[in-house]
Amino acid sequence: MHGALTRTRRANQLLAEAFAHHSLGLIPVPERRRLHVRDHHPNAARPGVDPNLGELHQAGPHPGITRAQLARAVVYPLTWRGMRSTAAGIAANIRHSGTWHRTAAVAAVLGAAYLVGDWPALICCALIPRLLLYPQMAWLSLLVEHTWFAPEPRTGSPAWVEAGRCLRLSLPPHTTASSPRSPQPPGSSTGTSTTTSTPPTPPCAGTTSRPRTPPWPRRTSPPTAS
Repeated sequence: MHGALTRTRRANQLLAEAFAHHSLGLIPVPERRRLHVRDHHPNAARPGVDPNLGELHQAGPHPGITRAQLARAVVYPLTWRGMRSTAAGIAANIRHSGTWHRTAAVAAVLGAAYLVGDWPALICCALIPRLLLYPQMAWLSLLVEHTWFAPEPRTGSPAWVEAGRCLRLSLPPHTTASSPRSPQPPGSSTGTSTTTSTPPTPPCAGTTSRPRTPPWPRRTSPPTAS
């Protein structure tokens, strides 16, 4: 989706379609790239613009909810309503694509699982991972990636503004004063905090920066160059 597997866009799309989008019943790669890279990345956590916020509102998370409501929202894909939404999404994706090979790919995965291990393999190795595990892992990634309902107000370059909304985004080390750097992680040699740093986490998908820990304490304005 982010074009990071190979050097060419066509090869990236072929690999993503063959090993993920076809077999998992997802929408075509160009459409998913448009929704995520073009619509979501520059508009992360912006109401009415970020398409991911619609998914959150549908599942229940919103400012002011109780802890019990939040707990149910965290496991939304495992609920009956979440499972129905996942199954309906797969069916809609296959119909929307309008190509026989997408339906054939899903059928081939299910058929192969059944041939290898009968019903136990079909249920445990195909249906449960696709209908429960994959949606839950993707959902958790969505929940923890951004400060959804309290984006840090920032001005500056697009990358700096997005870094204020993404908990795992750090800017490339070669950025200059015109494109401000992300704050150093706690415990680093140039940071102001003396606490022990936590293990590095990967940057937000689609960025070209190296993995770093989430910036803390957070700043509301770009740091000045030394």
